[in-house]
Amino acid sequence: ERGLTPSLDLQWDPANQWNFPYRKCLPYVDFFLPNEKELLALSGKDFLQDAFEALENIAHTVVVKRGVEGVTAAKHGEILHAAPYLHDRFVDAIGAGDSFNAGFISSMLSGNPLRESMSFGNLCGSISTTAAGGTAAFSDRSEFAKMAGTLSKIVI
Repeated sequence: ERGLTPSLDLQWDPANQWNFPYRKCLPYVDFFLPNEKELLALSGKDFLQDAFEALENIAHTVVVKRGVEGVTAAKHGEILHAAPYLHDRFVDAIGAGDSFNAGFISSMLSGNPLRESMSFGNLCGSISTTAAGGTAAFSDRSEFAKMAGTLSKIVI
């Protein structure tokens, strides 16, 4: 009603209890952004497809970060995949998931299609790993653009 686009990334449950009331919460969330291990733990499923099926009538769009496997999303029963951007400049993975989220959400709010936004999120997450900490790789736009031009999308 107010034009908002809620998103949620739970993070890992350090107590490994996974008692978040997702069935009550996810109907109000446009983009649920867990990584694969988080989604499997939360849903109690062993396979990604089963977790997607468990959330099909609850969540609007589930976007699952899968590291070097890229990202897989489910929306209204449709499964989409976006390939990762891999490189040989790895420094630190801290913040890569948050960087993915920022890129993905920014792209979606700009009106881009889901798959294109997934790909841009992958690019942002990958670039994040080229510097220590979650934000050092994003110190200026020209360096971001330069780095983006050197990465290759891996088709899997």
